[in-house]
Amino acid sequence: MKLFITLLGALFILGCSNAAKKNDLKESDKDKLLQTKKQEPKKEEKKQESDTMTVEMVPVKDVNSQSTPPKTEPEVVILSDVTAETALGWLKNGNIRYKKRLLRGDGQDQQARNKTHKEQRPHAIVLAPSDSRVPPEIIFDQKLGEIAVVRTLASSLDTTVIGSLEHILDQQGPQLLVILSQIPSPIIKKAMANLNGKDLGSASINAIYEDIYPRLRGFAGQPASLDHKVETRANIKGVARDLMSASQIISSRVNSGQLVIKTALYDLKTGDVEFD
Repeated sequence: MKLFITLLGALFILGCSNAAKKNDLKESDKDKLLQTKKQEPKKEEKKQESDTMTVEMVPVKDVNSQSTPPKTEPEVVILSDVTAETALGWLKNGNIRYKKRLLRGDGQDQQARNKTHKEQRPHAIVLAPSDSRVPPEIIFDQKLGEIAVVRTLASSLDTTVIGSLEHILDQQGPQLLVILSQIPSPIIKKAMANLNGKDLGSASINAIYEDIYPRLRGFAGQPASLDHKVETRANIKGVARDLMSASQIISSRVNSGQLVIKTALYDLKTGDVEFD
């Protein structure tokens, strides 16, 4: 009996202890629940703060307007040390020597070849007619490396001729360009007789005359001048104008004073070169 009462008491105490633990657990759960509920508004607050956060916008630089443009190297313009005035004087003096048969003896020997074999620095360009009787180096008494010559019928122009002139200017930088023609000129005489543009039997030959016709049409129906001198002069002056409009390199150098264009007529009978 005593043993039974003792066991009953022990069970009672154990039951009370478990009940207390359950209560404690419930209280603990309640506390946790309360803490969770208290924390949840804070999380919501943080979320709301994040949602309503004001973002400071950093202005983006406009690359086109704000950035410093890259530095470009200045264009190097090659220019001869010989001025156009000096070069023109040398050509005129050379023509006088040619007419008097007092041609220079220098500038065509081994010493001249040694001086010019690596580079050239011509002091003038001559746009000359493709005529075997008009060799610029002889009629101006100029030697190796002194003048650059481009030859074409009646100083007619096309992209090859213009490109050749531009290349010489760009690479050697002479300050004088002479546009030369001869009198009498068989090309000008033929052009005047064919201003209606009749086919001359070759597309390439037609192209040469088609370049010349516009400069001569103002003389249509008029009596020809002696040796077509007036018409020939008009043609080379027209070439000078056309070069200014057709070539940015030539026009910019002329406008900046780095190039002078002169026109000239070579008389096949006398050997005299007449500059305008």
